[in-house]
Amino acid sequence: MSGNAYRSLFGLVFLAGLTFGIFTASAFSWNVPDDTNVNSRYTVERIELAGIPESKLSHSLRKELQQRVGEKFSPEAFAKLAGRVRDELRARLVSPKLLRGSSTEQIRVVFEVSGRRLDLTASPSRVIYHGMQGWSGDVTMRLGGAYFGAVSDGDQLIERFAGVKAGYSRGLWQDRIRPAVHFESMRSQFHNSTLDRTPEPYRGFTTIQPELTFTPWRGADREEVSISSGLRLQRFTIPSPGVNREASHALVNTLRYRRVWGEESTGESSTHAEYRLRAGLAGLGSDYRFTRHEAEAGLDWRRGRNLVRLNLQGGSISGDAPLYDRFAYGNSLTLRGWNKFQLAPLGATKAIASTVEAGTRVWKQTMLTTFFDSGAVWNQNGGGAVRNSTGVGLRAKNGFFLYLAVPLRSNPVEVVLITGAYF
Repeated sequence: MSGNAYRSLFGLVFLAGLTFGIFTASAFSWNVPDDTNVNSRYTVERIELAGIPESKLSHSLRKELQQRVGEKFSPEAFAKLAGRVRDELRARLVSPKLLRGSSTEQIRVVFEVSGRRLDLTASPSRVIYHGMQGWSGDVTMRLGGAYFGAVSDGDQLIERFAGVKAGYSRGLWQDRIRPAVHFESMRSQFHNSTLDRTPEPYRGFTTIQPELTFTPWRGADREEVSISSGLRLQRFTIPSPGVNREASHALVNTLRYRRVWGEESTGESSTHAEYRLRAGLAGLGSDYRFTRHEAEAGLDWRRGRNLVRLNLQGGSISGDAPLYDRFAYGNSLTLRGWNKFQLAPLGATKAIASTVEAGTRVWKQTMLTTFFDSGAVWNQNGGGAVRNSTGVGLRAKNGFFLYLAVPLRSNPVEVVLITGAYF
């Protein structure tokens, strides 16, 4: 499929989803059952929140709630107020509950707040240590819709990149539409095995990425589909004399799905799927012309003390992609225990990896787990040998993890420590 065909197809999906999201924005809000209409004759005596302090709401919303005290109960008005409370708190569900007041003509309205809404685009802070690749850290501070962060990451890409990032996003229309802009300024450092194969990689990069995320579907429980479309404006600093900048401008599109069902106390399961497309096109003024497809899907199953986690991901690149966009498996998430610089020191254009992990709770919120990873990375004209690894580890609910990973090969046994935390 040509680049023009991809753009046309994505444009149709984008417009269809946006139209659907706008015209159904109220479809998944709380609707008052018909039997509450008989309560319209009652006067609101008091309004309360259950499950969260009232101080979490904005001053304007608290004031508007109090203005309803002393008025006749209106199902439509309180349905709208429930939606506003849910959006401000980013709650999964806010349900008004009507209780008897101090007299027969009065009622109390209690907004019951349940859970947290899914955030498919969240990127938590993290600190990671990999026995072969050293420390990585990404610390992000948030202030309203803005964020600021410092990064030194040798885990995700074939390079280590370090620098600063910032951005801003704002939710509109019950958070169904979220425009955002992201900025990064990074310095790059390459491993010797990479430098031996390419003489002049870039020294760093600057990225500006405006994007729009919208949510055409939000289910009755914790289920959500989101679509992001943006433009990555990226420039590399090149050490070559006379040419010190190269552009890698690309369309960046992501389709995400996640669903969580059940409760922790009785058993909770979740599934997720994500498809990502990057396309560096001539029409964008990019020095790199490429198309990068990547997909991932997974399932977490929890019952009592036990956990089973399954994950499958992979991708393909066609054209001339920079090192930044190539696949680097053999890190803290994929093919654990293997060294990504031994598998593909220049990154790979084809990749696939799977994880099966099972665990049981051994102390409070800490689980003892065992895992088996399998996968392969290779380039366009070569085959990819399948690599496997296994190991044991500890996972805590607060985000801490520690693994001892063993790559399965004919050489002597080598144990690699991988530890860190997401927060």
